[in-house]
Amino acid sequence: MLRTLLLAAGGMFLMFGSATIGYEGAGPLACIITSFVASNGWRLTGKQAAERNFELLYTIIQPIQFGLIGIEINLFVLEGRMVGLGVVSLLASLAVRIAASIVVAAGGNLNWKEKFFVSFAWFPKATVQAAIGPVALDEVRKMHLEEYEAYATTVLIIAVLSILITAPVGAILITVLGTRLLEKEEQ
Repeated sequence: MLRTLLLAAGGMFLMFGSATIGYEGAGPLACIITSFVASNGWRLTGKQAAERNFELLYTIIQPIQFGLIGIEINLFVLEGRMVGLGVVSLLASLAVRIAASIVVAAGGNLNWKEKFFVSFAWFPKATVQAAIGPVALDEVRKMHLEEYEAYATTVLIIAVLSILITAPVGAILITVLGTRLLEKEEQ
């Protein structure tokens, strides 16, 4: 538990500290690097308690994160044309993501079923969109650029649409395709 608390406290220090000195982008990068280094170190020592602690923490924080994003969404400003363009760009980016994952998996020691599954396992990535979706709107408000607020809101709405589309579809695909394409190894 102490490791988890220290990593979380260090992450908050990095986030607030980088914002205080004027480098807001450095905090998230430092958190990712610190977490990566810590997880590699913990893996070498065989400590799995931190993983369980973060699973519990994520279970608590994820609904709060998505709830805070939902507060910013105003359904009355949605334009059908913009939503349509957002969905088209989402589908195009998903096609590129699936193709890229197949290319990446091709270099591994996987059979064709596993490669196909990997391409759809990368499909739902809602946490990233939830984290970066509000950034444009936050920056526009911080700089008092009211004329760009509608564009920033559109970016946020498209990020939320990508969450609403990819998360459930991806979860269904993983559940359905996992049982059909993957074989459990005997240990």
